Amino acid sequence: MDRRAVSILLLLLAGCTGKLVSIGATATSAPPSFSSVRTVLDMEVGPSVHPGSFRAAGKLTDGSGAPVAGATVRVTLTPVGGAGTAPTFDLGTRGTDENGSFQVTFHLPQKGTFLVKARFAGDSRHAAASDQGPITGT
Repeated sequence: MDRRAVSILLLLLAGCTGKLVSIGATATSAPPSFSSVRTVLDMEVGPSVHPGSFRAAGKLTDGSGAPVAGATVRVTLTPVGGAGTAPTFDLGTRGTDENGSFQVTFHLPQKGTFLVKARFAGDSRHAAASDQGPITGT
């Protein structure tokens, strides 16, 4: 094969593999991926304004303190102490508003102390973050 035919063949192969190839040079890899921006999730738990219920409210921000809007935060409730394996109750997911804030109101399934955990799993631009806090119901 002559040099021109080899060049055309290499161009066709480059289109199939996603790598650039030239005669006399080694293949180059794809550009490095970008790392996620650090995020911080701060949450407070306590009684709500509704008698007998509690609330978990928090805010998701990026590393500079700017709010992360439109993110999904999952909130769970796990009994603390007791015998055996404690079940985890899913309190649901909430989307953060334009201020990066979310809130969930809930009732405890039984008396005792529970650990409330909020978790943002991360996305294509932001790293995962979580926070937790205890709550006791009598």
